[in-house]
Amino acid sequence: MSIQSYVLDEGEQLQEKVTMDQETMLRTISRKNLDISQLKYPVSANEDSLQNWAIEQVRYPKSMPLQTLMGYSEKGEILNLTDKVDSNGRLNWIAPACKWVLYAVFEGWHGKMVERAGPGGEGDVIDHFSPQAIDNYLGHFTNTFKGQNLSGLRAYFNDSYEMDDARGEANFTPLLFDEFQKRRGYDLREYLPALIGRDTEEYNQRVLCDYRETISDLILENYTQRWHDWANSSGKVIRNQAHGAPANILDLYAVADIPESEGEDIIKIKTASSVAHVTGKKLASSESATWLKDHFEASLADVKQAIDLYLLAGINHVFYHGTTFSPQDAKWPGWMFYAAVDLGPTNTFWNDFGTLNKYIARSQSFLQAGKPDNDILLYYPISDENSASTI
Repeated sequence: MSIQSYVLDEGEQLQEKVTMDQETMLRTISRKNLDISQLKYPVSANEDSLQNWAIEQVRYPKSMPLQTLMGYSEKGEILNLTDKVDSNGRLNWIAPACKWVLYAVFEGWHGKMVERAGPGGEGDVIDHFSPQAIDNYLGHFTNTFKGQNLSGLRAYFNDSYEMDDARGEANFTPLLFDEFQKRRGYDLREYLPALIGRDTEEYNQRVLCDYRETISDLILENYTQRWHDWANSSGKVIRNQAHGAPANILDLYAVADIPESEGEDIIKIKTASSVAHVTGKKLASSESATWLKDHFEASLADVKQAIDLYLLAGINHVFYHGTTFSPQDAKWPGWMFYAAVDLGPTNTFWNDFGTLNKYIARSQSFLQAGKPDNDILLYYPISDENSASTI
């Protein structure tokens, strides 16, 4: 979502067009000299090159569709002027008595790509707020797995909501205004100044909080819950990293059969384990030993220290983040995972790795067999956070 404002005095007609062009940008992992002029549109048309280019984010030079144009007078009148904008962006309207400020909302494309996608998984990240988008996405798996024996498959996994590193991250969906009115009981279009912090402090906070709560609802219901129900319909569970999402992540974790955390901040780690404790889930997992040091620099002592933090935080279902499949005939040191540590046969500590795993397995067995014993239940002030001008 991008917002442009215009000011008109009484009797004036807007001379500039109500249009906005998207800023062109291209970020890649492996091809720093790649120019957007070398890319076909849409990005899926570059099938042969997407694996090699490893594009993180791309925005093509194109016009952004106008979603709404609202007028606000200094006397408190509010008008929806969207239908008075012609196909060329000309506003056919003359400002009546007094001064008016117009706000135009345009819908763009954040352009975030699936990072380091497997073959066939390259392309745009889905609209996490859209039920149609998630149904289309999951439908691909339904059709692919049809007739296959999936008895050995326990869970589907989501490796965190990683839109937060996109420049201009996802904050809009075409149905946002309708969903907002249905859920919050008023029309967000009538409060655009407050949404961008140009009204009274109270209105700014209230509207921003309602907007963020709506986005949170959409991720919860249209993405996480929908994915959970789809998996459960075939007898599978979901393992979900909710962190990073612009939502109440405690609600997202609560939907997951196995909430999963990561990182080195014990408070953030405990958001996953706390939800497991409150909702009675047997397992709370962790993406562990990620980026401890660079490749082949971390010791088993480093790994153990990282795992101990998770055990202390109530995690009882550890997953390593660095076990890479590597063909036997691959040249040394074999295929390596970008987010070290390297927990594979080419690492010098491989022969001793089993000792650490036995320690973790024994610790997990006790934690999984026991019950959580917490002295304090602390309310997470999500409404306060949603009302803050910056998060």
